[in-house]
Amino acid sequence: MTGLINNNCCPACGSARFSPAGIPALHSVYSRGVVALLTHEDAKRFEATGVNRCEDCDSLFPDLWLSEETSGMLYSIVEGQHLSGWTRLTWSLTHQDRAGMRVAARRNQDRIAAHLPKLERYAEVKCPFSGMLPFLDQPELSDGLPGLQALIDTSLKRTHRVPLDRSQPLEGLAAFAPLREIPSMDLIDITSPICWSDNCTISGMGCRTLARAMFGLRVLSVDDLRERGLHYDLIGLYLVLDHLPRPREVLRRLMASTDALVIQTHITTEWHSQHAYTLGERFFHGYEDLGFETVEITDEMENFTTSDTEPDCRYFLLRRQV
Repeated sequence: MTGLINNNCCPACGSARFSPAGIPALHSVYSRGVVALLTHEDAKRFEATGVNRCEDCDSLFPDLWLSEETSGMLYSIVEGQHLSGWTRLTWSLTHQDRAGMRVAARRNQDRIAAHLPKLERYAEVKCPFSGMLPFLDQPELSDGLPGLQALIDTSLKRTHRVPLDRSQPLEGLAAFAPLREIPSMDLIDITSPICWSDNCTISGMGCRTLARAMFGLRVLSVDDLRERGLHYDLIGLYLVLDHLPRPREVLRRLMASTDALVIQTHITTEWHSQHAYTLGERFFHGYEDLGFETVEITDEMENFTTSDTEPDCRYFLLRRQV
């Protein structure tokens, strides 16, 4: 059975209107994992795949992509973990400029909040440390959680070879710039065969376990939101939307449970083989039928952490029209 499928429609928005993009497919280190899962013949076909551009949402996608079973193996077994969220958390605790990062995070949060009537109920999708959570006020983890602080310290030291000294107070502006208190925060999980591990682990500690201990997060599915009648002021998707199947459907389902979505994503003129698609700018528009308008806030935001935050990142705010 082949591990490849033909893309007969845009995997981002579902449109059947697309044409050759006239650009080559770009293969990277991830291509080695792809090749390991395919027959020699299919590997050659994949390396030679063409790239298409959706005429409705501008997204880029290949002629050939991995079947759901094969892509699930690539992301869960061959590539395994991404750890960018762990790196972001580590930087928030240990980086020499963590005070400056905290100030930048507060500015970002305030600029997002300025577009909203209120920000009291918040949720993030998939990775618990890819967005604003690492820079929120963190409780003393050892209180009521024996051994957890020591395990965190050991995990971070082993992985990043840096000392973790939480006794040093934040100085300067950071001391006067705590992130605004958000009374209710949750983590929304969406099962995906084109996303890295759902629970990246360092030294036996899963990111979700740590996030739940630090912030008291609930881990919920999109169905849980509907069944429990939950509603948020804001849901954040940070560098995750292009790792979810049928992303337009995902946004529409989330819109039923929130007044706004903030999305950090890559907008590029290239397609790289580790992505099933590259989102186009027009993808983030056209939700007026659900009562949402789109505002690009890239110029208001500050990129300040890991190498995953690249210059091509852009931010969109989709908010319910009043």
